[in-house]
Amino acid sequence: MDIVIIEIDTFTKVIYLYLAIKGKIYLITSYRKSSKENLTGDDLKVFRTLIKTIKNMEL
Repeated sequence: MDIVIIEIDTFTKVIYLYLAIKGKIYLITSYRKSSKENLTGDDLKVFRTLIKTIKNMEL
């Protein structure tokens, strides 16, 4: 499992979850850096929950 953060341009970031075992890529979120420079603790908590849910679905 890899989490990939891609900076599309100077304005946009995209976060993906890649599950190597299944060869699937999930788009977690994308956001404009003008509205949010960095992810908050609450954002990370939501992402962790979402990732656990996706992993459990894939078992």
